[in-house]
Amino acid sequence: MNFIRRYLVFLAPVGITIFSVILFIPTFLTGRSINKELEASISQGNKLKSMRSNTPPKMQAEVEKVYQSEHKKDVDEILQLSRRSTQRDLIDYGIFPKPKDTSQQVFANFGAKYRAAIEDLIKSMGALDAPSDIDIRKETELETGGTGRVTGGRFGRLGTHSSSIKKNGSRDIIVGAVCDKRAESILVYANPNSLAWYGFWSDYKYSSLTTALKDCWNSQVAYWIYEDVISTIKTLNSGSDCVYNSSVKRLVGVSFSRPVEYVEPVNIATSLADEPAYIIDKGASILGVEPWTGRICDDAVDVVHFCVSVVVDSKSFMSFIRELCSEKEHRFKEGYSASGQERIFRHNQITVLKSRIEPVDRASTQHEYYRYGDGAVVQMSLVCEYIFHRSGYDVIKPEPVKELLGQSEAKKDASQKKSP
Repeated sequence: MNFIRRYLVFLAPVGITIFSVILFIPTFLTGRSINKELEASISQGNKLKSMRSNTPPKMQAEVEKVYQSEHKKDVDEILQLSRRSTQRDLIDYGIFPKPKDTSQQVFANFGAKYRAAIEDLIKSMGALDAPSDIDIRKETELETGGTGRVTGGRFGRLGTHSSSIKKNGSRDIIVGAVCDKRAESILVYANPNSLAWYGFWSDYKYSSLTTALKDCWNSQVAYWIYEDVISTIKTLNSGSDCVYNSSVKRLVGVSFSRPVEYVEPVNIATSLADEPAYIIDKGASILGVEPWTGRICDDAVDVVHFCVSVVVDSKSFMSFIRELCSEKEHRFKEGYSASGQERIFRHNQITVLKSRIEPVDRASTQHEYYRYGDGAVVQMSLVCEYIFHRSGYDVIKPEPVKELLGQSEAKKDASQKKSP
C-alpha cells in the first residue's frame, strides 16, 4: 500500500503518456494517408489546370474540320491534275478501245489520218529536210542544161550563209546554192520519216484485230510524245527566221524500240513497228538505261522510255533539256468523243534519264547537205522517261494492251487464284 501511495502521483502522467502513444500511431498513419491523397489531389489539380490552359477553344473543332476538308481538296485536285495530264486529243475517235466496225478499212483510214497528223506537226515547225540527191540532180540538170556547166539562173552564186567547204566545179557551186537556199527558207530540218510510225502506216498490212489495235494504240502513244518534242523545238526556235538563227537546227529523230539513227533526206518508209518501251520491271530497258527514278508500270501509272536526237547550237543544249521537261498545254474532248466539249489541260511528264553530246562532222555524209550556220553545233541524244496516269486513259486502252500490261480481268483472276 505504501508503494502504491508512493507512486500514485505518477499514475496519471504515465496513463496520459500511454494513451497519447496509442492515439499517436493511428493518427500518424492516417496523416501519411492524407498526405498522399493531398499530393494526388494537387497533382490532379495541376493537370486539370494545364488541360484548362491548353484546351482549344470550342471553335477549334470547326477550324480543324475546315483544314482537313482543304487537305482532302488538295489531294483531290492533285489526283484530278494527274488524270487530266493523260487525257489527250486522239487521231481517230472511232478506234479506242475497240471500233464498232472492225473491217480492215477502218485501220487503213486511221493510218491515213495518222500520216497527215505527222505531216502537220512537221509543217508547224516551219520544217523541211535537206535537199535530197534527187533534188540536187534536178537542180544541177536545170542549171547546167545537162552540160555540167552553169548556164546562169537562180543559183549562179553561192548562198550568203554557206558554211560548208566549197569544192571546185560548177556542180558544187549549184549544190552549195541549193542547200543554202533550203536553210534560208526553213526554221529547222526535219523529215516525217524521222518519226518511225509515219513510215509504218504508209503501206499498212492488216493481220488481225488484236495486232491492229496494238499498232493503233502504240502509234497514238508515240504521237503524244512526238507532240512534246516538237513543241519544245517550236518554243526554242520562236523568233527565228531561218535555220542559221535557230537554236534547234535539226530533228534527227525520235525512237522507242532502238537508238535514233540518221534518216536520209528521201522519203524512205519502213514497215517496222516502233513499239513504246513499257517499263514493267526493274533493270535496264530496251534502250539500255536503268532508270534512276525507280519508276515502273503499276496500278497508277504506265512508264515509257524513248530516245530523241537533235542538232542544236552548242549553247542551247541545256535550254532544250529544260524546255523538254517543262509544263505543256494539250487539248482534250470530254468523254473521248469527237462531239465532246473541248477542254485545255496541262501536263509535265518527261524526265531525262541519260544524255550524250557529240561534235558534228559537217563534211560527213549525214550532214553534207545540211547548213547549220557558222556557229558551233553539237548533236545531243537523250533517253527519257514518260509517265501516263492510268486513271486518265484506261477507259480507252484496248484490251490487248491491258493484257500486255497485266491489267486484263482474265490475268487478274488468274493472279488472285495463284496467290495463297
